[in-house]
Amino acid sequence: MKKYLLSFALALVSLTAFAQADYEKIMTEKIAKIESCKTPEDFQNLSNDFRENRK
Repeated sequence: MKKYLLSFALALVSLTAFAQADYEKIMTEKIAKIESCKTPEDFQNLSNDFRENRK
């Protein structure tokens, strides 16, 4: 029983680690785009992209 519990816990931790890596990749791309925004519309579009990725 302890083996199954430990295996389940390790699997859960590994899934969390992979999800974090995807989040960091997306956020790095979005933050890099902030420097290229010039108009209020550009910032609004980028803001909308942040909100879409949050869901």
